Amino acid sequence: MDAPFSPAASSPVDGGELFVDMMSQPSRACCFFVHLARLPLTRRQVILGRKEQLLDSFPNPLKQVPCLVERDGFVLPESSAILKYLADRHAVADHWYPRELRARARVNAALDWQHFSLRRGAAGVTWFSLIARNMGMKTDPGMARAMLNVLRGALGKLEKTWLADEAPFMMGSSQPCIADLLVSEVSFFVNNVDPVRVPNPALSTRRKSSISRSSRRSTRTLGCLPRWMHCSGTITRGSSSS
Repeated sequence: MDAPFSPAASSPVDGGELFVDMMSQPSRACCFFVHLARLPLTRRQVILGRKEQLLDSFPNPLKQVPCLVERDGFVLPESSAILKYLADRHAVADHWYPRELRARARVNAALDWQHFSLRRGAAGVTWFSLIARNMGMKTDPGMARAMLNVLRGALGKLEKTWLADEAPFMMGSSQPCIADLLVSEVSFFVNNVDPVRVPNPALSTRRKSSISRSSRRSTRTLGCLPRWMHCSGTITRGSSSS
């Protein structure tokens, strides 16, 4: 169920609400999880370009997306925290967030790693080369190149460490976990940022992964922008050279 964000319609509904902007990589990862796990949440579209997150009625005091609001008023920011909470709250299939102690610890490690490596590099490239300009600020090609090096290093570690075997998903699993959703979302930056383009050898190992096909289906169901539907398809295609 989708609904726009408005100050007059910001009270929680049955099952809770997920406040997102679909141009936000962590927002998309959370939306994909809600759709794939069939969770009873309403999606509230927040347009960051219009600074709707700065309205007094916006529930997240950090003024960021994504943000989860339960029907009893419980507010939870941060994508990894939201994914872990929803996995436990709704008792989803075990492969998403394993109950076994060490398997869960490895998923937590992957979540922490991607935030300070893949996410940092990808967000830095797009901010300094594109988003800053769209928000009326100056771009910084030097910082964009520095963040590009961070992203390249992270992609190498992704391939050599987290996708080191023939399994389609992280930690050698045949089924996806919540960390796979956040990591796969980096393809939006890798394949579609202009003027900076990055070779993407790591994600080429995901060509036959079921989550890629599910991601394309979920973008249609969630009603994402056509541009993002095109970007999501790059997850399945992977790199054009391998």
